[in-house]
Amino acid sequence: MINDMSDLLTTDEVAEILGVKPHNLRTWKFRGQGPLWSKIGQTVVYRREDVEAYLNERRSTATADN
Repeated sequence: MINDMSDLLTTDEVAEILGVKPHNLRTWKFRGQGPLWSKIGQTVVYRREDVEAYLNERRSTATADN
C-alpha cells in the first residue's frame, strides 16, 4: 500500500540507489528481472519498499554466495 506519493520512485532515482544506469533497469524490466514496478499512464514507477525488498533479497555473507 502506498502511504505517500514520496514512496514512489522514478527509474532514474532507482538507478541511482542501485548504482546502475537507467538503461539497465529498463533491460531488467523487459527481461522480468529487477525490482517490481508499476506503470501510471506512460510513467514507470517503483515503490520504495519493493526496491528495498529487491536489495534485501540479494544480501549475502560470503563472496561464494554470489
